[in-house]
Amino acid sequence: MRALLTTVLCAAGIAMTATVAGCRDENGTGIYSGYYRQGFEQSDFYTLEGDGPWWVDTGEIEWDTFMAHMVPAPGRGTTVTLRMTVEGDLQTGGGYGHAGRYDKRLFVTRVVAIKPIAAERYDAAIAEFQASSATD
Repeated sequence: MRALLTTVLCAAGIAMTATVAGCRDENGTGIYSGYYRQGFEQSDFYTLEGDGPWWVDTGEIEWDTFMAHMVPAPGRGTTVTLRMTVEGDLQTGGGYGHAGRYDKRLFVTRVVAIKPIAAERYDAAIAEFQASSATD
């Protein structure tokens, strides 16, 4: 029922981006909400439904928004763990990211909401997604 309601609201163009994620057109352009971790050779995004990981790229303005939340990482570089809602273009076909290991790439065109979260919260969400997909 929720999927039907989301489809109807998206089609009508009246869905609030902050409250309804998952609105996308047939080309993959839409609103995506979920968890993101960036680190050395890593850019993992998982939707709230557990789809992912997807490689994330952004334009310069959006990257500045991400960078505002970066912290030094032990060893090398920086890291960030976020809960976010973004507008972007989802591209398929594989070969994205470091060593081409990502099947999909989300190019963020607008940051709707972004909030740093504890790495443990991210890890727990991903573990839950993986456990539920193992039982499906």
